[in-house]
Amino acid sequence: MSLHRYQLEKLYAPGTWQRKSYEDLCAVLLSSEYGTKTFPCVYATKGLKSNDQRYVFIPSDNPSEPSNVRRVAAALRRYLKLSHSCGPNTTLVVLCPPSSPIRTVEQYNLDFWGFLHGLRVIDSKPWPEDIPADTQTNKWAFCFDGVPWFPAVLTPAHSRRQSRYTPNLVYVMQPKWIFDILFSTPQKRFGACEKVRKLVTEFDDVELSPDGKFSLPLSLNQK
Repeated sequence: MSLHRYQLEKLYAPGTWQRKSYEDLCAVLLSSEYGTKTFPCVYATKGLKSNDQRYVFIPSDNPSEPSNVRRVAAALRRYLKLSHSCGPNTTLVVLCPPSSPIRTVEQYNLDFWGFLHGLRVIDSKPWPEDIPADTQTNKWAFCFDGVPWFPAVLTPAHSRRQSRYTPNLVYVMQPKWIFDILFSTPQKRFGACEKVRKLVTEFDDVELSPDGKFSLPLSLNQK
């Protein structure tokens, strides 16, 4: 079951790992309100404030574990049925308990691809005909339940690329139709990309990765 923010805050008391993982994410997204720089994905910040986001918890910090894959798959299917009623900046956010020890960016990236592979294995719907299955093409998008998604991961290992940092591992699953609305014209897409790139440059302690120069969302494995 996925929760909106007020359900989450009522269900999980302060001090629980679930509440802390959620509050740590909020602190990152609302960084400018805590006297630091603006988090680059302004749409995520808007989604938090407008209660568009939905949250699901998994009991370990490795979403690629089969039991976690099944849990998230069930949450994705339920979320799809209600996503259009959640608001224009909706996202399904997968929150994890603390990593012990913290792994490398490379290992978190491998776990991420293992997670996506696990979802594909148990997906009962065929891959959409208009989406290439080759991950090396720029037209590829991850698909689940017949729908293209933009998945992203934020990790505690991203010590320099702060736009990809959270104290606890977070996976984000956003249906592509949201970006189709946001980027409904080439001008809107260009303006949004330029705004986010500028904020990323200001937010991070390293240069913008070549993987993130041409499209949104930004690459998943930037260090």
